[in-house]
Amino acid sequence: GIKVRIDGTLYTGTVNYQTYMQGKGWTDEAQGYEACGLPGNGKRMEAVKMSLTGQLAEHYDIYYRVHAQSYGWMGWTKNGEPAGTINLSKRIEAIQVVLVEKGAKAPGSTENAFVQSNITYSTHVQTYGWQSAVCEGEVSGTEGKAKRLEAIKISLQGDASKNDISYKVHVQTYGWQDEVHGGEIAGTTGKSKRLFRLNCRGKHRRSTISIIGFTYRPMAGWIGLKMENQPGRKVCQSEWKQSRLFWCPKEKKLREIQVPPLLRNKDY
Repeated sequence: GIKVRIDGTLYTGTVNYQTYMQGKGWTDEAQGYEACGLPGNGKRMEAVKMSLTGQLAEHYDIYYRVHAQSYGWMGWTKNGEPAGTINLSKRIEAIQVVLVEKGAKAPGSTENAFVQSNITYSTHVQTYGWQSAVCEGEVSGTEGKAKRLEAIKISLQGDASKNDISYKVHVQTYGWQDEVHGGEIAGTTGKSKRLFRLNCRGKHRRSTISIIGFTYRPMAGWIGLKMENQPGRKVCQSEWKQSRLFWCPKEKKLREIQVPPLLRNKDY
């Protein structure tokens, strides 16, 4: 957690601050050198917000930046905007705070002050059960252990609603299952049935969702599921995005197959 206060000023007012904590999200706002976070609980702090009140807010901007795991020093931000990361499992390792005259330039670069992953997903793997949720671009599953994927949960973060992402899976023996929505389980657990196919569609104002894919590779186990954001293009809610990885015995390599639009949603 953190404690923040401002000393040596003739102006009235204080600094308010919040922290984004692992497993909890944004904490209640604190002020006056109160502890903010989860001290002693072993949970990482991932992002912070700070703002001024009273006369301090009239005369100053409060700038702050964080040193985040894997990122190093990130850009400066100010006056209640978030700094750090969310849904990337990166801890804050240091914080720097500066008061600047109202409207003056930032003390440094303001680029890359805050990074948030919009997509998280988790898979249920044979023997191991549910895996920890991972973020866009990361692999969920196992490689080289011949363990099947049995179920999946996918969620959009931030201001996305539950229904902004929908998906369904084709399960061994049972075929295509009913469509489910953000955070719900698609597939089976405890029945030793593998996933064969996944269809997923997203509706989000900033991005669409593309499934790079997974399939069963004989004698080598499952290829993990990998998802990526593709910003800058809007897709109608009914459009399916799908591709799959297939093992080609003759070529002895994986090939990615893009499913034509007319064949999406077909059970083949």
